[in-house]
Amino acid sequence: MHFFPMGTLGLLLLSNNAFAQHCYSAYEYKTKVQITTQIDTKRSTDFSLLSGTLHIRTLTNQNPQFNETSSAYLVYLDRAELELNGSTTGNILTKAFSHPFVLTFDEKERIQRLYSSTTNENILQQYWGLADSLHWPKIGHYTAIKSSNGPASVAITQFNSNIRKKTINYHPEDSKISIVKSQLDMQPNACLFKSVKGEEELEVTEMLANINLKTSASVVIQQNSANTLQPEHWFFKINTDTSSWPFKEKVKLESMTLKDAQAILDKNLKVMQSILDDEDEFLNWVDKNMGFLSQLPILMQDHNFNTDISVMLFWALGKLDSPQSIDIMARVAVISDIEDAHRFRAIVGMAGTESSFQRETLDSLLGKLNQNPQNNIDSSILMLLGDFAISRKKSNPLQYEEIKSSLLSHLGSGNQTKQLNIIDALGNMQSHAPDEIEMALVDTLGVSNEIGRQRIAESLEKTQPNKSATDELINYAKTETSIRVKEAMINAISKASESKKVDKFLLSNVSTEQNSQIQIAILNALKSRNYKLSETQLQTVKNSLLGQKDSEVVKAAARLIYSSQDKSN
Repeated sequence: MHFFPMGTLGLLLLSNNAFAQHCYSAYEYKTKVQITTQIDTKRSTDFSLLSGTLHIRTLTNQNPQFNETSSAYLVYLDRAELELNGSTTGNILTKAFSHPFVLTFDEKERIQRLYSSTTNENILQQYWGLADSLHWPKIGHYTAIKSSNGPASVAITQFNSNIRKKTINYHPEDSKISIVKSQLDMQPNACLFKSVKGEEELEVTEMLANINLKTSASVVIQQNSANTLQPEHWFFKINTDTSSWPFKEKVKLESMTLKDAQAILDKNLKVMQSILDDEDEFLNWVDKNMGFLSQLPILMQDHNFNTDISVMLFWALGKLDSPQSIDIMARVAVISDIEDAHRFRAIVGMAGTESSFQRETLDSLLGKLNQNPQNNIDSSILMLLGDFAISRKKSNPLQYEEIKSSLLSHLGSGNQTKQLNIIDALGNMQSHAPDEIEMALVDTLGVSNEIGRQRIAESLEKTQPNKSATDELINYAKTETSIRVKEAMINAISKASESKKVDKFLLSNVSTEQNSQIQIAILNALKSRNYKLSETQLQTVKNSLLGQKDSEVVKAAARLIYSSQDKSN
């Protein structure tokens, strides 16, 4: 887990209509942190002071790659200085933070994407800590606000002329965080805010590493017009397209010219053919030839690769699981001029990989969300986005959040094929899907057609619904008129960890359900949950079989009865 004290106290912007659409403010920024770390019996205390000039500008997000037009913020921390236990880092940190970052919001005011021209994951994670506070929902109580410390429950209230934010608790996956104090006050004005002040004290236990932390942090952000940038500064000339930004970092790939790659390919087709039966040797050969394989997306448009070589190439690239090998497969997958068979193998090769996507690679994949799928290949890419997200949850939490948020923001958009693909993608996050995914799927049930409701239920079966999602599924199942949809709902309900209400619902329908297909689904659900029928319930099931003419219903009931009697012995 990435733990950032005062992650939610970094800075603040309201995303509602209280602020002008285009404005800019400069601030003095200062945050103090004290961290006491205890590992077993060893204890140490560290102090840090981060200060700098903060520049925030609102702008319209117009990104042709994503077909986005939404609100966005451009944020830049200038002249950053860091003191660690009294020692100053000088301009080292200023260079690290020299890249601004963009934060975009969707139409529901949820954080949509965070991106920058920097490729430094540590800096991006620090920016994400700031971004947690860039989204400030309207006054109310929220149970799953994003934060660098995991999902947070917060209360946002009006306090005199200020807006106050209190964090009630955090819900990280691998840590336990106890909040001693967490309060942030913001004084709004016509453009962004005048000041932000707050304090936070936490006690953190890292479950997997037996580490205990105690943190005390404070933040002060004060508007200061003396820090205002000149109109000709590059900060006012750039937009949401990072290719136009200063300090652009170019990703260095081991590659070569197309002409040289074609020459090497001509010489090596026979080599690849000769080692097809030796997986280790083929994998080693691909690893050593990544330079010319970087041109594979172009080569595949002009050369015939036989099936065996194609299968092994994408198997090996997936097995290598590096940013470069993933980039090659992604570029093959999105080029329509390449044979569909090669593109499909590239998509399969990417499934389950965990290495970080390069920025351009991720943009090309997420860009598919902004158009209706043209063929089965496009649909396959969309459906695998859920797998891509969950595979990077630990290796790159930023990309996990970005893919997940992009899927959620497009849920229900486009034609039916696209809608179903996104539903399938969310289901492909399997049991790792967070609660917000399950509730988003449930919320879509009421506005979906029959096939949509069926696919939502099938996705929830994969995610193994939580209590809230299960309760909603049961309510929908009670009134569902489509046989195939109700069957899918029962299958999903059967996977829920919640027991009493599920078992009660299933049992109440054993003797009353008239449709044989649904009866079978209910009986199989009870058996799959290893439910042990009482003597009274056994008799009820047996009575329901009187006059039953469907042999499959009888078989399902017999299996349930047998399993219950077997457990009672």
